[in-house]
Amino acid sequence: MGEGTSRREFLRYGAGGGLLLVTGGLAAACGGDDTSSATNGEPAGDVRFLKGPNWAKDLDWQRETARAFTAEHPRIKVEPNLYDWASVETQLTTAFASNAPPDIIYMADTLWPKFADASALLDLTEYVDDPAFADEKAKYPDGAWDAVAYEDKIYGVPLIQGVISVLYVNTDLMRQAGVTDPVSSYEALREAARATRTDDVFGYAMATTHNDFSYQEWMNYVVNSGAAILADDGSSPGFDTPDNAAAFELLRAIHAEDKSAPPPGAYNREALKGLFQAGRVAIYHSDANEKIINGQAEGKPVKFDYEIHKLPPGPGGQFVFTVRGNLHVAAKSKSPDAAWEYVKHLTSPERETAFIRAQGGDLQPARADIANNVYPEGARYDWSRRLVEEFIPDSRSVQAHPRMVDMLKAVQTEFERCIRGQQTGAQMVAAANARIGELAA
Repeated sequence: MGEGTSRREFLRYGAGGGLLLVTGGLAAACGGDDTSSATNGEPAGDVRFLKGPNWAKDLDWQRETARAFTAEHPRIKVEPNLYDWASVETQLTTAFASNAPPDIIYMADTLWPKFADASALLDLTEYVDDPAFADEKAKYPDGAWDAVAYEDKIYGVPLIQGVISVLYVNTDLMRQAGVTDPVSSYEALREAARATRTDDVFGYAMATTHNDFSYQEWMNYVVNSGAAILADDGSSPGFDTPDNAAAFELLRAIHAEDKSAPPPGAYNREALKGLFQAGRVAIYHSDANEKIINGQAEGKPVKFDYEIHKLPPGPGGQFVFTVRGNLHVAAKSKSPDAAWEYVKHLTSPERETAFIRAQGGDLQPARADIANNVYPEGARYDWSRRLVEEFIPDSRSVQAHPRMVDMLKAVQTEFERCIRGQQTGAQMVAAANARIGELAA
């Protein structure tokens, strides 16, 4: 698995609750005896850490980090293992059902609530609210702890996040079509897509199927409308609003009426990116780590000028949709205090900075205090710094619910019917809202 693929897998499978197929480590990671004894008040024990790879050399980095930690904390031995981003849910369900699951598990924000609801994750509230951790807790931005909370309990510590919804705009195509304002509003976006559409060029393109995690794009329209999958109570649907209906009507019009976008399902995400890189898509809606930056596309020069923007503002605001990667501790961990020590180590400013730099700077820090210095100086990290400064402060992500993955799938089905012209935006959000309500009941 290449470095770029690994990072995209985090954004795709990690965000969408795909399933995890373990490569030679889960069985070993789940074994072990009770080693939670401590001496002189210092935590001690064996800690098994399981995560998905964020780049090709992730396991080497994790092993070196574990060795350095044990050198400083000789009573704690850490064994890292990696899984493939393929079948998370099934494999972790099996692991958590065993008597000795991994002590620390790295998961994205759509998946962990299922295991918290099943009492498979340790309630970390007392650890996080411990006065000894107060200074560290305060270093995270507003909303960070809410994002790892379920039923008023904290079940994780944020590690990294990724911006997964931006617009790549081919400014050469815009100039040729006489478009000067493609991103100030939804109306401007639709008109720009119409104006740049030709026999060889699509005006707008986004992934449109569940397999390509299309929700990463359409959820940005949802949060900009002021709507959400769930209402503020977290247990009833919050999808059926007039503004949200108008947003999906816009997407229906772009696809089914204007024909500015490719037919739904005609191209997967990688093919759409290839079309944009070839100058055949005017506005490409995808994640911020597509490697179409600094004049290069997967190492090859891009032969046109382009800009990267947020989605235009909606009635609810101008937000950026993101996914988080968090660290969780198993409820059955035989070494919870030792596991907590290692969680603190991995999320410390020094380790989080080193981790993000090691994997190429394509993901963003969860901590606020390292946002301005996590990336070394130089043009290579200009885009990473811009994401932290301009995009992350306006971020939004999915709500914590044990059936969130199922809810996103349900909305996806109605979304695909909408952009195929089989229902209006209003009909789409009403139908999706009903299905969300059934799942939330």
